Parts: sequence; C-alpha cells; structure tokens
Amino acid sequence: MYRLRLLGSLTLEGPSGPLSGRVIQRKRLALLALLAASRDQVLSRDKLVGYLWPESDKERARHNLSGTLHILNKELGDGVVLALGEMLRLNPEVVWTDLRELEEALERGEPGAAAELYRGPFLDGVHLGEALEFERWVDGERERYAGLYARALKTLALQAEDAGDYGEAAKWWKRLARQDPYDSRLAVRVIEALAAAGDVANALQHVRAHQLLLREELEVEPSPVVLAAAERLREESAARPVAERALRPIEAQLAEPLEEPVKRASYRLALGRWALVWGALIAVVVGAIAVFESWPAFREPAPERPSVAVLPFNNMSADPENEFFTDGMHDEIITHLSRIAGLKVISRTSVLEYKDRSENLRAIAEQLGVTNIVEGTVRRANGRVRITTQLIDALTDEHLWTEVYERNLGDVFAVQSDVAEQVAAALRAELTTAERERIEEIPTDNLEAYEFYLRGMEYYRRPNWVAENWRSAQRMWEQAVDLDPSFALAHAWLSILHSRIYWWRYDFTEERLRLARAAADRALELDPDLPQGHLALGYHFYWGFRAYDQALEELALAERGLPGDAELAAARGYIYRRQGKWEEAVASLERAAALDPRNATRFVELGYTHSFLRRYDEAERIYDRALAVEPEFESAVYYRAQNRVQRDGDLEPMRAYVSAYPDAHPSRRRLELDLLSRNYPAALAALSQVGDEILVDREAYDTKSLYSGLVHSYAGQTELARAAFDSARVILEAAVAERPDHDVRRRSLGLVYAGLGMREAAVQEGQMAVDLMPMSKDAYDAPYHLRGLAHIHTMVGDYEVAIDLLDYLLSIPSFDLSRIFDSTPCGTLSATTRASRRCCWTSTSSRTVDKM
Repeated sequence: MYRLRLLGSLTLEGPSGPLSGRVIQRKRLALLALLAASRDQVLSRDKLVGYLWPESDKERARHNLSGTLHILNKELGDGVVLALGEMLRLNPEVVWTDLRELEEALERGEPGAAAELYRGPFLDGVHLGEALEFERWVDGERERYAGLYARALKTLALQAEDAGDYGEAAKWWKRLARQDPYDSRLAVRVIEALAAAGDVANALQHVRAHQLLLREELEVEPSPVVLAAAERLREESAARPVAERALRPIEAQLAEPLEEPVKRASYRLALGRWALVWGALIAVVVGAIAVFESWPAFREPAPERPSVAVLPFNNMSADPENEFFTDGMHDEIITHLSRIAGLKVISRTSVLEYKDRSENLRAIAEQLGVTNIVEGTVRRANGRVRITTQLIDALTDEHLWTEVYERNLGDVFAVQSDVAEQVAAALRAELTTAERERIEEIPTDNLEAYEFYLRGMEYYRRPNWVAENWRSAQRMWEQAVDLDPSFALAHAWLSILHSRIYWWRYDFTEERLRLARAAADRALELDPDLPQGHLALGYHFYWGFRAYDQALEELALAERGLPGDAELAAARGYIYRRQGKWEEAVASLERAAALDPRNATRFVELGYTHSFLRRYDEAERIYDRALAVEPEFESAVYYRAQNRVQRDGDLEPMRAYVSAYPDAHPSRRRLELDLLSRNYPAALAALSQVGDEILVDREAYDTKSLYSGLVHSYAGQTELARAAFDSARVILEAAVAERPDHDVRRRSLGLVYAGLGMREAAVQEGQMAVDLMPMSKDAYDAPYHLRGLAHIHTMVGDYEVAIDLLDYLLSIPSFDLSRIFDSTPCGTLSATTRASRRCCWTSTSSRTVDKM
C-alpha cells in the first residue's frame, strides 16, 4: 500500500520508502491531494482541470489530465485512481492518507491518534502559482484541518483536566497555544494547568514568554486576564515559605529577559510589522466612527439587557452516538435562558456554525452581537453525566462563572435549570418568580422518553427540511409520548410538526390537521402555561386555517414564557405580512434577525419583505447582509438578483445566478431567466429536462404541459401550444375535482382554459382563485392570484381589465410584476405609464390593438 501524507510536508511513500522520479512531479501530487481531500471521495474531470490547468483551453487541459492519470497508473498501478465515467476517486484500498486517518480517529473518539497525525499545515510549502483556484482551495483545507487538530488538542486537554492530570493537560494546552500564540485565552489555560500541576515557576515563565511575544511582534501588552492569573499565582503561593522565597515580584520577573530567546518564524515578524500598520489605520477608522456615533442623530441606543451566546457543547463521551445528547443539552440550556426576559440570548441556529471551530471568543462575540459567551462539555457514560460549563466575558476574557456537574443521568434537568440561573445571576439579570418556576420544571420523569424527544429534535432541526427527516422526527416523538403520555413538551412539538407537514403540502388532509389540534390540546391540557403548547396552537391556527388573529393571541401567550425566542418573533412577522401589516412585519423580522444574527435566512425574509414594499435599495442592503453571513447562500443570491430585475430591469445578476447555481431549482430558475430574456428555444430546452409528471412548482399544479403551452404561445407556435394546454387540462381538471377549494389549482386551470381560447371558463377559474384567497384573507399570497387573473385576461384579449389589475397591484405591496408575462420589453413595469404597459402587454401576447 502507498502512503500519502498531506499534513506538513507532502510525501508519497511506497513499500520501500519515499518515491522519487516523475511520479512526484508537483501537479501529479496535487491531483492526488485533490482526490484525497474530497469530502465525497469523487471529483469530476472538469473540476480537476479547472483547479490544475486553468490557463489551458478545455481540450488541452483534459489532455494534460489524461496524461497525468496515465503516468500515475503506470508508475503506481492501474488501481490507484479509479474512473467512474467522468468522476474520479482515489482507491482507499491502495492509497493510505493521513487525512482520512485523522478524520476517522476523531470519529472513533481517539483525539490522541488524531493529534499525532497532524505534522504541520495541510500541503505546507506546496504552491501552484498559476492555479489560483487551487491555491484558494489549499487555504480553505489548511484552515479546516488546523481546526480539526485544534479540536483534538482541546479534547485531550479537557480530558486530562477531567482526570486530574494537570501536567498532561498543560502539555496539550501548550501545543494548542502554539497554533495561536497571541490568544490570551489559551495562555491562561496553560498558566492555570501548570499552576494546578504545582509547576508555578513554568507558569510564570509562560506569562513572561507571552508578554514578550506580544510586545516585540505586535507592540501591545498582554490581556489583563493573563496578568491577573499570574498575580493570583503569586498570592496563592505566598503562604508557602519556600515558594515565597523562590518567587520574586511578578513585575520584576516580567522585566527580566528569558533565559532562552523565544523562537519565532520569520513570517510572524512580518505579520507583526503589518499589524502595526493596520492597527494605526484601524485606530483612525475607529476614531472616526466614534465621532460619527457621538452625534445625537446617529447614535445607536445602548443595549439595555445583558447579551449572551451559548456555543455548541463538546461531546466528550467515548461513544460518538451520544452527540445527539450533547446537542440536546446545548439546545435546552438555550431554551432555558430564552425564558429570561432580562437577557438577550442568541438563537441556536446562529451559534451552530461555531461547532468544532477554534476561534477567538472576542471575534465570535462581535459576529453574534453579544458580550458574553457560554462554553461547555458533556460526557455521558454508565448512567451518569458530567457537564462542565463556563461563562466568559468575551471583551475581557474574564471567567465570570464556572461549574462542573457530576450527576446521575436523571439529574440533567436540574443541571439545565442551575446553569440558566447561575448565568442570569452572574450577568445580574433578575428572574421573576414565574421565570424561575418555569426554568425549574421537569418535562418528564421518563429518561427513555426524554431521549426519544431529543432524537426527534435532532431530526426536526436538520438544516435541509426533507420529508424523511420529518417522518423520523414524528416517529421519535410518538415513541416519547407512548412511553410518557404526560410528556407535554413532546406533544407540543408533535403538534407543530403535524401543522408544518400540512402547510408544506406533504400531507394536505383533514386528518393531519386533526392530529395537530389533538396534540396541541393535549399539551395544554397537561400544562396550560407551556409556551411551546401555545406556540403549537398558534401554528395550528396559522398554518391550518390562516386564522391570524387567533394565531397571534397564542403567540403572545407563548412569548410570556419564551420572551427571547427568535422563531416566535419571525412567526409573528410572517403573520403580520399576511395580514397586510407591513411595518409591524418588518419590525418583527428585524427582531428575529437581531436574535439570530448568523442565520442568513432571517435576512432573506426581511429583504424579501422590503422588496414587496418596493424598497429595493433597502432590500439589496439586507440581501448583502445575508451574503456577508453566508457568502454562497443560494436563496440570498437569487432574491438579490430578482430584486435587481424589479428595480432596474437588469437581468445580468439573474444570469450570473443561473450560471453559478445550475443545480438549484434548475427547471424553475432557468425557465424564469429564459422567459424574461424572451429566449423561447432555451426555455423549451429547459422544460425538456423535466419529467412529464414533475411539477415545476410543488402543489401549484403548474405542470410541465402548462408551462410548455405558455412558452409555445409566446413563441407563436399555436398548434404546439394548444396540444400542451390540452394535456395540462386533463391533469388540472382532475386536480380541481379532487380539491375544489384549492386556490392555486384553480388559477392554473384558468391559465390552461385561456390558452385553449375558453374565455368564460378561464376568467371564472381565475376569479375563483382570487375569491378563495382574497386580500382580506392573505395580503401576501393574494397578489399571486391577482397576477394570475391579469395574465388570464391578457391571454383572452381583455387588455383594459388586465391593466386595471396591474394598476391595482402597483398601488399595493406585491412581488415582481415583470413575471406576469414572459418579459417586459419596455423596461420595469412599475416605472412605466399606462400606455406603455398596454404596449408591453399587447406585444407580449402577440396581439395587436390600437395604441392609446
């Protein structure tokens, strides 16, 4: 077997030792590195040539790849790189890699083995100057594996501390500190571990080394928390005569040179010099901002409540299967803290990105908009649990509170409650009697039921909602309530799930609604004040019946027990939107974003609301905020591009989006762009990629045949259009017969009838859709049906009626009107006159009328 090492110096070894010759040419090794580091273990030929031969044309680049593969297989054997059509993968049966071994060691719960595999940065010293994409990829992988190494070291240090072996803990903290020698938090860890091991002299030596490093390279003084730790050492050793004679005043020791110079790499000296330059520039900018913010008209109000973020807890259990339990503890502590009105608590979604990441706490706090951080670890074994938590002032690195809980598994609820109360006390947030009682409640006495509840939450909150995850969550919660029928919290979440499944049309039946109501009623019967029970009933009214006033009443009751919950604030914003209370919607969605600042979806929803209000500049600014949080967030890129279409009639961002995300809603987005561009052949080609019965828009019954009919009609292909519309008619008539009250199916059937020239039937169906979903019922969805009705009137030649509808839509908050038809040749519809709109519409529908 060959051994490929990519951490530290890049080497390839065979059975007899390191290889030499043409097989270790840098691009051949780079190709092996790309395949070895691939997450799914396969890469396409096009991606590989893009990384390695970007300067060559496609034909030559693919020729170079083929030549490289030929040499590798000739020198190492045909089984080294396996070809699966256009996809290539490294054969793990032939090539061992340290990357795979490190990740598998972490998965097995062997951080020591993982740490020993890390010999240095990923592909250290390897550069392909002409291949910029490869260089960027290396930088990303370098950061990723450094993070995994840091995670292993931190785990080892914490395990040693748990075992009381502080000398061993100091060794691991030192190795971690070498990764980031400027981090005062890590310096304190080293100092405290050495002191606990009785090695006070080396603890003080570490203080001196840290101070010299900061002084000489960055010209700054160490954090006060480092000096405070050193001062505590002197005071604690004062009672010991020998130690007192051995220790001189700390100030004197810090002033002395080290016996051995602190060794530094040359790049760190360069970094220090640049840090001085940037520091001066930052000081000027910060000063300017301070002056700007001191002006009364621009000053932001100071936060009134202490703010805190709970970072994901580390699973210290030997069994990785316990990850769900650790995540559950983390989630429940956030929920407990969210019950305290005197605290601002960052949502779970926003802190998840910091899982398994080693990052400066102050930077994290700035990104989350808080001043305090909670960290923790969980170890579960043999019916017992050990939970370590600490509260840190992120601005000063001061540990405000630390506790280690050694409890039986049945006491986890008491631990959750105590953590919330201790954090509140440390931050001087007063708890009301009701808050304290709610925090101290025990949700169930059945630990097996509680585990099923936690597993259900893990499925339900997976990032990408899919039906299978929801079905798994349902099974978990149903088992939880079977084991403990009095488990109110599990009943509440089961109700929320049923309502969500109904709303998203995965099961659009009366039985699903009945299950949702029954579970919510049972939760509130068991616990009339349960916040999640009122949240469940609120969602039932909202998602099941669009009964917004009743939903808001329930959300208000839920908020009494969860005053700091981002999801509650967002739900209120969505309801206000549907009620047409737009300013209230904006305020609620802004609050949700403040509580969940690293969740790009919050900003997309807020931006889309501004687009509805035609505040296009504000919408773009908010979409940019979403992309600052998650630069490649597909929804943000799409809606930002759509915003440009609405504001300027500019299609270039939409073209860029479709090119960058070819697999994201491929039929819908590609089709949308082709229609806006009046590129009908391309639109038909996009439709040809869709299966005959696949819906372009789920549950909207905008079938492939309906879209085909529309595109053929735009292209003037009358007979082809009629054939497609007739196919759609068969499908949609059956769908409407099944659900006569389904507004979207009615709208689609109206478009089909219009395409077939059935004017009266078309208008009747379009009007029925509007009647089923009027503005008074839903100010957010109703404009879609008004748009559909305008489209129907245009297709049958009722231009004046269509223009009246358009004028109305332009007078109210609504969406992108440029998509009412295939395109608007005279620019942005909202900026045109009635006469020019008439020109647009008549030209679009391929009809001729007198110009106004």
